[in-house]
Amino acid sequence: MIGIEPTSNAFHRIRSIRVKGGFLDGLDVEFKDGLNCLIGGRGAGKTTVLEVLRWTLDHMPDQTDSSAHYRRVDKLITANLQGGQVELEVETRDDIRYRVRKDADGTSLVMNSAGDPVGIEIGRGTIFSADFYSQNQVEEIANDPLFQLKLIDKFVEEKISEITRQIQRLESELRENAEKILKLRGDITGLREKLSALPEVSEKLKAHKIEAGDEEGKVLRQASQGKALRDQETRALNRLDEILSDETERLSRGLTDLPASISELIHERILSGPNGTRLQRIKDILTDSAKELILKVQEASRLLEGMREELQKESDNLSALHIKQEKAYQDLLDEREKEKDKLKERDQLLRREAELEEEQKRLEERQAVLQQTELARATLLHRLSDLKDDRFEERLTVAQSLSEQLSPAIRVQIEQYGNTDSYRSLLLEAMKGSGFKYTQVVDRVVQRIPPHEFASIVQRGDSQTLSDHLEIDTDRANRLILQIKDTTTVFEVETVDLHDRPTIELKDGPDYKDSTVLSTGQKCTTILPILLLESASPLLIDQPEDNLDNAFIYETIVKSIRGVSGRRQLIFVTHNPNVPVLGDAQRVVVLQSTGRRASVKAAGTVDEVKDEIETILEGGREAFQKRKERYGY
Repeated sequence: MIGIEPTSNAFHRIRSIRVKGGFLDGLDVEFKDGLNCLIGGRGAGKTTVLEVLRWTLDHMPDQTDSSAHYRRVDKLITANLQGGQVELEVETRDDIRYRVRKDADGTSLVMNSAGDPVGIEIGRGTIFSADFYSQNQVEEIANDPLFQLKLIDKFVEEKISEITRQIQRLESELRENAEKILKLRGDITGLREKLSALPEVSEKLKAHKIEAGDEEGKVLRQASQGKALRDQETRALNRLDEILSDETERLSRGLTDLPASISELIHERILSGPNGTRLQRIKDILTDSAKELILKVQEASRLLEGMREELQKESDNLSALHIKQEKAYQDLLDEREKEKDKLKERDQLLRREAELEEEQKRLEERQAVLQQTELARATLLHRLSDLKDDRFEERLTVAQSLSEQLSPAIRVQIEQYGNTDSYRSLLLEAMKGSGFKYTQVVDRVVQRIPPHEFASIVQRGDSQTLSDHLEIDTDRANRLILQIKDTTTVFEVETVDLHDRPTIELKDGPDYKDSTVLSTGQKCTTILPILLLESASPLLIDQPEDNLDNAFIYETIVKSIRGVSGRRQLIFVTHNPNVPVLGDAQRVVVLQSTGRRASVKAAGTVDEVKDEIETILEGGREAFQKRKERYGY
């Protein structure tokens, strides 16, 4: 079963919130372990308190997936905090207390129970967690499979987070691998184009036979080969000089500025502060190390320069030897005046052949590296697939457990790789500028060909197989392949994350209906029981009763609240009296506002603030009395 063992203390708790400055200036609220309710009239600050709690614990909505929601919350915080400060006290499931202080500019400080600062993250880390749902966010979950996936992940958050970290590391390695493969393939294509001239050069050389007696022909052939070899020797030494020069420049680049950078960042103003002595020590350590490093780099640079000087000296000696050898060769050619031009042409062909043979060696080396890199990619892809399978198994276990706990009213299922939106978006973006209508073709690809198979077809250039799969002519299939092949897109297709697709259904009569097609009330009816299951994380919801009738509030919400009583902290903003009264709230906080500032009017148990509950949530004593008279009880 999903959740923690039902013990009295094994869950996180928000103990209190205190605010200085802004609309909530002076607010000081303590929370209990069980159900806490924030009530008050319109504009009393109930939603603001909940969103300030969210903001302080770094649980802001995701800017990528929920940009509009993020902007709404951020705007509310900015408008109401007005340069102030929030302080929370929280207690972990291990009974360790922390204080979190956060300023309006976002500066956050976490302290232990003794008041000493500690270097930990409270909100999104593994030390403390909380679940926040703003007004209408419950309905958004019912509408969006990606939000539903995040909801499922919350039940195995630590495991999913670890798998996600491993997936991200692998994806980073795969991106680097793809760049290396593309570079190698480009080099190989260029080398093959150069080597296309090799057969022609070889054929021409066959036509340049040295026609002379055996001994004389042997001398001429050796002399000609010697000239070609001298060219290779010169090219090799020149290339070595370039490599040594590049290494010298790479070694020293930027290091000479390191001490200045240290002084610029740890400047006099910082050193004159209360931590100046410690910062001066840091500056001295870094500066001394930087100077030592520069000296070692300079020593290495001198060694490299020494290597270049020795290379130049030996190159000059070799060059002098080459001059003598070239003179002897030219003298030999002068003796063969009739064949001189033909022999010179042969020399050029021999030199060209030697250059191409060197390129052939480079080609073979790059092909070997490419093969190793592609094998490494296959291993990485296999590991990535295994991780995604592990992630799906975790999610499937959650889905099955939720269905068991909420049966028969609610059923949760999940399909691996069921959401192909990211695959489709990737291909649509890649096909821009292709010059033909591609949307329908892309849709067929997404529907009929898994990403890894499509990537393989593209890399093979197999237009016939693609044509057969998509039922299009081979010309269009080939244009599709050419648009993607030898680009980063083909590698992105291999690793595209097809999201697992959950289906959360509500039993409506004899049938189950997908939450995405239900009425607003039914959507909340489907999602709320899942949110209210036992968890170590406090659950904070703004008006969970929205769009629900009182019968459902009693049958589901109130019973769920009682079900987790003593095993999970709940903090609800509510306008419905059934939630605090029938849910037996341990703490009801009544807020009021002057329009400029909110404050706590009263706080206590349901019995202690029953007058406020009656006035604010029941419509007043007279309304309550009339209902009693009408209903007869």
